[in-house]
Amino acid sequence: MKKTLYLIFFFFFINCSVFQKIFMKKDPEFVIKSIKLEKVNLEGFTIKFDSELINYYKFGLPKSKLHFDVKINDNLLSKYTSEEFQVASESSVPIPIYLNFKYFDITKVVKEFATSDILKLKLDGGAKFSLNLPAFPKEIYVPFQIEKTIPSFIPSIQIQDMNLELENTKFQDLLVGNTKLKLNLKFLIENKGGSSFKLLTKDTFFKIENQNLISITTKEFDNNAKQQLLDLSSEIFIQENLKNLFMALAGNQKLKYNFESKLRFQFEKVDLNEFEFPIQYQGNLTTKK
Repeated sequence: MKKTLYLIFFFFFINCSVFQKIFMKKDPEFVIKSIKLEKVNLEGFTIKFDSELINYYKFGLPKSKLHFDVKINDNLLSKYTSEEFQVASESSVPIPIYLNFKYFDITKVVKEFATSDILKLKLDGGAKFSLNLPAFPKEIYVPFQIEKTIPSFIPSIQIQDMNLELENTKFQDLLVGNTKLKLNLKFLIENKGGSSFKLLTKDTFFKIENQNLISITTKEFDNNAKQQLLDLSSEIFIQENLKNLFMALAGNQKLKYNFESKLRFQFEKVDLNEFEFPIQYQGNLTTKK
């Protein structure tokens, strides 16, 4: 009797092993197809992870969710839970992940934020799948782990100087084109974190009463620093197309201005090394004469 039980157990064990080898040749895995910054502004940024769960098994996996911890320099920042998903046998399913980061939240968990040059972003977790199949494990766990480096970055933009001056305002100067508008326009752009950066500005416009005075396609700064001075000061001679604007300026009216630009912060030695976002300032200006 005992021999019979041993034989039954032996053959059952062999069959289980055979089944598992046939149906579970390779374990499922999460694959990261791409990582990119989806959105950046003065408050924070969003990272999109294009992930995919690949199921190599010859049977489908039931509904489950992906859970992981979001850590910065091994400090817990937040926890993430995905929408529910399932995957068919020998198939795959896309699992897009959007993580929102606030600069202020990061500074609360990283004490050395202002002096750190590089921050380590780690996602650590996985997905559990319950199996209700004879001769197979009751549960399988598919790990999900990512490690990337990001800059220690909090952008700050301050208007250092913004004013207008009119020179040579006599009527005869206007007739011969000697009247000019001196525009003083300076922005201090800096990083409150510990990473130095190179700055590139794109599609920069400065308008007064919808009259375009400055238009710069790109402007690149060669030096790598924690702050850059964007100086757009210039002298503009009043031509025929600007005479209406001149009359308003000469009358000391308050005029509406609009400043727009795209800022690209470029960092070294990190995986996510370019942060780009638009800025816009609007207000009223008066003229100095």
